[in-house]
Amino acid sequence: MFSKTIFSLLFLLAGLISIHFLKNETRDMEEKINLTSKEILLLNQSIETQTIEFSYLASPERITMLAKKYLAKDYIHIYPEIFTNEKK
Repeated sequence: MFSKTIFSLLFLLAGLISIHFLKNETRDMEEKINLTSKEILLLNQSIETQTIEFSYLASPERITMLAKKYLAKDYIHIYPEIFTNEKK
């Protein structure tokens, strides 16, 4: 009878200790998940911003304007259809 009581108390004590460590480990994992989620959100916003910037910078109208402004008048385009909106 006495051994069953000691075994039960030891089992209960082991359970309480393991629950404590599991709870702390779970809390740490949740913090890591939250940090990773925030990083993913920031990276997605950065990708959206960079996509918008690229769309603006690579627009044919802007490239045509820059080509007229900065390229020499005798410059020959290898691919003229890139710089004009007109179809031949």
